[in-house]
Amino acid sequence: MTGKAILLVVIGFSLTLLVLGHKFGSLSNRAVDNYVSYQKETVAHNIAISGANIAANEIYMNPGWDDGYSIPFQGGHLDVTVTMVDPVLGYREITSQGTFDNTSSEIKLRIAPSNFSEYAYYSTWERSSPSSTGTIWWTGKDTVWGPFHTQDNLNVALHPSFLGARTSHKGAINYKTNKSTDSPVITGIYEAGRNLEIPPQSVENLEAAADDNGLKFKNQDTVYLVFDRDSLRYKYTYKSKYTALYLPSAAPNGLIYAKDCVVRLQGVVKGRYTLGCSSSTSSTGKGTIWLDDNIVYDTNPLTDPNSTDLF
Repeated sequence: MTGKAILLVVIGFSLTLLVLGHKFGSLSNRAVDNYVSYQKETVAHNIAISGANIAANEIYMNPGWDDGYSIPFQGGHLDVTVTMVDPVLGYREITSQGTFDNTSSEIKLRIAPSNFSEYAYYSTWERSSPSSTGTIWWTGKDTVWGPFHTQDNLNVALHPSFLGARTSHKGAINYKTNKSTDSPVITGIYEAGRNLEIPPQSVENLEAAADDNGLKFKNQDTVYLVFDRDSLRYKYTYKSKYTALYLPSAAPNGLIYAKDCVVRLQGVVKGRYTLGCSSSTSSTGKGTIWLDDNIVYDTNPLTDPNSTDLF
């Protein structure tokens, strides 16, 4: 090979190495840029997640909170807004935006406050009064479909069924005969020692809501109530005839309240309604609700998840 040929080969190799070096350098630079960009996006996203969690906790502690945030956070900036989506159901939308070094990430979270209507059954005590012995006995003919909670102990006989999460405050299970004969069938989680007290003003708040835009019965010995889908039939004596009311007009806000009455209840519910009952004295038995028959939904949520019926 002549000197000119060798020189051409050397020049060719040099050019090749220069091109490859440039490519490798470009790839290295892009890798660094991608890493830096990914790190910025990750930090911004974590700030947004933190903001959503903080806001959700604020709403849990104070259901009326909607102030939001606009604050420095973790070397970046956090902006949180809270919007009421459904005032009736209490649905709120949290929008949390995290920004870090001019890179932003946004999270939207829709939540609703927890309330006692989530329970298929809730009781303060499983007795006729706090000082009496157990009088509510769950038997083999009884099934609770959904979450169950009592602030008291549970009295069972002949294997009742609780098909959902079950919690209680005192935690003990009292058997009518013995455990092998009476123990309940429980699916889901059983948690003892959980304290879920009804807020002290809850009954008074229900009465005020019924006075405002609901339906109220008062000063009757007994009120017989029968839900007939979107109507409510009522009477004050066993032998009298029922009077019917169209509930969307009679109780637009869904509150039905009985004061200083004994309520005898049954029927088929269509829509969303709450029944409250109280008495100014505990010696007459007033302020008590008796289930004379089943309360069922017009559209069964077990078979139709789009059901909006709730009682």
